[in-house]
Amino acid sequence: MEDRRSIDEAGLMTDNLETRIDKLEAQVHILSLKTTISSLKSGGLHPMLEDIQKDLLKHFFPKITGKNMMILNSVQWPEHLDETVKDLVNSLTGLKNALSRNNTDQAKNLAKQTHDKFHAFEGEFYTWLEGQDIR
Repeated sequence: MEDRRSIDEAGLMTDNLETRIDKLEAQVHILSLKTTISSLKSGGLHPMLEDIQKDLLKHFFPKITGKNMMILNSVQWPEHLDETVKDLVNSLTGLKNALSRNNTDQAKNLAKQTHDKFHAFEGEFYTWLEGQDIR
């Protein structure tokens, strides 16, 4: 009888450990997603989009646009955001092309559209995040 109880307790301990590991993995993943969005917002994408709309074009913007596309494509986003991310990346592709061709008017229009798509993406992400229970 005692052997059976030890096995049951060991199984329960294993289940609890697996649950804790799963939650820890979810917390780490969410932290990486939040860090990525924060980086896009403050460090690269968002300020660049605002500058383009103000006619403050810089020669390195196509490179920054490409790096942001790579970042967006390399992250494992929640599945329901796949189409939103794809739409944002497509918008960035058009923006990068316009910037590379020095087409200022098209770049300004695409920067506005991309800016709006970024905020929609950000909003969808934070709405999803509110529903996550990772405690």
